[in-house]
Amino acid sequence: MTPNALTGPRKMACSSLSLLVLTLFTLSSLAVSMDSPSAPSTSKLTISPTTLPAAAQGKFYSSTLSVSGGNAPYRFVMGWTPLPAGLTLSSSGTISGTPTVTGLFKIVLLVTDSSSTRSGGTLTLAVRSASTSSSVGISVSPASASVSSAGTQQFSALVSGTSNTSVTWSTSVGSISSSGLFTAPSVTTNTSATITVTSVADTTKSAKAVVSIAALNLILDFGMIEEGARRGAPKYMEWYSAFGLMVTLVWLYLEMIRLLAKLRSDRR
Repeated sequence: MTPNALTGPRKMACSSLSLLVLTLFTLSSLAVSMDSPSAPSTSKLTISPTTLPAAAQGKFYSSTLSVSGGNAPYRFVMGWTPLPAGLTLSSSGTISGTPTVTGLFKIVLLVTDSSSTRSGGTLTLAVRSASTSSSVGISVSPASASVSSAGTQQFSALVSGTSNTSVTWSTSVGSISSSGLFTAPSVTTNTSATITVTSVADTTKSAKAVVSIAALNLILDFGMIEEGARRGAPKYMEWYSAFGLMVTLVWLYLEMIRLLAKLRSDRR
């Protein structure tokens, strides 16, 4: 046996010490790798959209930019070309305000991510004059109608000046479907409803129609006349029945005149 050879307890102790040193080295390497910050993203920052939605002079405008690449959060600042007068840029990338000038503008913006990576972008914004901001026109048919309690009426819309003919419908009372089918509420007194149709292409353009909702007055009037004739009511009851029918017809006439006048004033 070699004099310097390790045997018995001495050999076991050396093996344990080597294992302990190897374990501590592995754990320290793992801790260093966990504490080391991840490498920042080096991908290019890209601002979109490059062509902003058109604005109209004298009308409030708002458009939010987005960024691809890099690490959020992002911070926006103006470059060497200003925004049109009346508009401002927030640090989060929202352009808003009421433009006071018209024209086609080239806008240079700078964006910085959380890793201090910076990039720029050139955007285009058109500001039209208020008088020519939109050529969209819209009308509704019929412009006025009369229905009974819980009755229905179909309306249609005509949109011009744009390829987007989509519209949205709304009503002051009752309900109306996306296709323009109005359903009157069940009422006990005569009332009216205002139907509004709005262009999706230009939400500032809308048209209105009015609906007179009768609380089944005519049905009740004729029902009373028929029941009186069937029961052999006295002759003087004819005057009561005729008077009730006349009141209903006069109300319908006056209501239609009032609603048409309201519709005409709304169009001005």
